[in-house]
Amino acid sequence: MRRRRFLTYSLYFLFVLFILMAFIISRKIVEKQDENVPWKEDFTILRSGEEISALYYDGENVWVGCNDGVYVYNADTREEIKYYGGLNLIYSAGITKSSDGTVWIGQEDGLTGIQENGDGDRLEFSYPDIPKGRVNTVEWDGERLWIGTYHGAASLIRSPSGWKVESIYNSSNGLCSDSVNVIKSTGHSLWFASYLDHKNGGISIWDNDGTHFITVADGLPHAYVTSLQYLGDEKMLVGTGYMDDGGLALVQKINGEYKITATFFSENGVPGEKVRQLFLDEDGYLWITTEYDGVLILNYAEDGLQSELQGLYLKEENGLSDNEIKCLIKVKDSYWLGGKYGLTIVPQNIVE
Repeated sequence: MRRRRFLTYSLYFLFVLFILMAFIISRKIVEKQDENVPWKEDFTILRSGEEISALYYDGENVWVGCNDGVYVYNADTREEIKYYGGLNLIYSAGITKSSDGTVWIGQEDGLTGIQENGDGDRLEFSYPDIPKGRVNTVEWDGERLWIGTYHGAASLIRSPSGWKVESIYNSSNGLCSDSVNVIKSTGHSLWFASYLDHKNGGISIWDNDGTHFITVADGLPHAYVTSLQYLGDEKMLVGTGYMDDGGLALVQKINGEYKITATFFSENGVPGEKVRQLFLDEDGYLWITTEYDGVLILNYAEDGLQSELQGLYLKEENGLSDNEIKCLIKVKDSYWLGGKYGLTIVPQNIVE
């Protein structure tokens, strides 16, 4: 009887000891995982839960485009100092500034210019003065403001009487597609990239040698182009994709012709199939963001683009607001990342 009771107590003791050891080991595993999550405590999230679709740093303040308008933050204190509503936008799709100090915002009903250097008046341009639909992209090339919608592109210039539309472009006069999702100026060439055009989608390039087109037939990973990042030396990195399909393409001008010289997919190290945004900072760090799978940061200045992309990989568990980063900029000693569900401020030292 005593032996049976001793055996029973011994089994109870071993069972409790086993549970206790399992708990301790699991705590150690969690702690180990937390230790391996870099810089999470150093990340700052603003506007949690809100969709951030455009960011612009004017040298003093940061302009943040949200669903309900554009917020302006002091770059040093990170405090909200201004708000511009009444833009009738679903989400702000682009923000830039022209040399006269006007801040231009692409929005659902057209183009809005905010004249900060004057009395704060707004300039409004909409269809039929510009192509109809949401203004997807805005680009200042040093002389002209360029905008793109799903029905064409337009250039605006500043005249003695004020800003006016100079020209409108579409597939009938220089573009491979009416759809214009991204415009990028390199200083000696102008690039127009389309989206939601499976048949004629691609890239149109204007330079001193004429007009050039890059499409899926030329090796573009997908007809929907999401982003363009100039790398210098006549090289442009192109982000493409839709849902769970897409990739990167490196386009280079060789002997007067633009050619795709390399492509990169998830099997080459791209974090996810659809590339969302591209950003190269002044120190040579290249950021590649995706629709669902976080961000990859490469040291492009030192490593270039290897056949296998390797670098720092960040996701929500590392401290991002979410895995879909739609836009990003460098602001002094930090990076501001606009996500589907918030704005994450990341310290510069994560790449150093």
